[in-house]
Amino acid sequence: MPPTTHFSRRTFSKLVLTPLAGKLFAGVTIPVALQLFSVRNECEKDLQSVLTRVARFGYRGVEFAGYYGRSAVEIRHILDNASLQCCGSHTPLDQLSPDTFDKTIEFNRTLGNRWLIVPGLPAQYHSSEGWRKAAEVFTQLSIRLAPLGMRIGYHNHALEFRADQAGQLPWDVFFHNTPPEVIAQLDLGNARLAGVDPNSLLARYPGRAKSVHVKDCLPDKPDVLIGTSNFDWPSFLRMCQSSAGTEWYVIEHESHDLPAMEAVEQSLRRFEGILRACSVCG
Repeated sequence: MPPTTHFSRRTFSKLVLTPLAGKLFAGVTIPVALQLFSVRNECEKDLQSVLTRVARFGYRGVEFAGYYGRSAVEIRHILDNASLQCCGSHTPLDQLSPDTFDKTIEFNRTLGNRWLIVPGLPAQYHSSEGWRKAAEVFTQLSIRLAPLGMRIGYHNHALEFRADQAGQLPWDVFFHNTPPEVIAQLDLGNARLAGVDPNSLLARYPGRAKSVHVKDCLPDKPDVLIGTSNFDWPSFLRMCQSSAGTEWYVIEHESHDLPAMEAVEQSLRRFEGILRACSVCG
């Protein structure tokens, strides 16, 4: 039997008693993927087995963060056999340098991946001027990727929400100075831990959160099972399915209490429970 979904009483009340939640969510189905960093040790041992089980759990796609020594052809074969889509790949910026660009593009094209998400920037960019320079780099890469049918994006941690001396957030400096084609992959857990309102972040850059990392957290625990906290899921999901333009929910969970595969299965079950309560599931 799949694990039972548990929510706090207050969280469940928010989900089922939100006025008109069912009407607001009716007919909208955003697929759920797994960020494979969640099960990276298992992938190192047996990628095929992991992807097969992930598909059986009910995930519709995966996002990569490394390829475990496999060729693109091998991985694509495994994905196809498991009926999984590649909905993105966390791609360090240096893999898009002039020396590596063509190789990276060919690899991802073979995977069927259109979204190259940079999971963080080197320290040289961690200043107000640095974020502006990063925006210039991403803008040029976006222009280069467009004819190839691909897009570049950026994934936040917490430092993007530490204001500079002028009171500006790096998140805003960066996305204000990049075109709409640059994906704003919001990491929900990291943003909440930084003390910012995820909905306001999505609202400021409409249509750009093509994928979001779905996490939950508590003040003293950065990575807890989805549905543990009293987060207002209906409001966030409404934003994702409307103005944010979200096309994939990507679950990422690093378990300290459960075996990794059990944790990602439970994460999906619990998120499905939230989606059902909001009448999102088709």
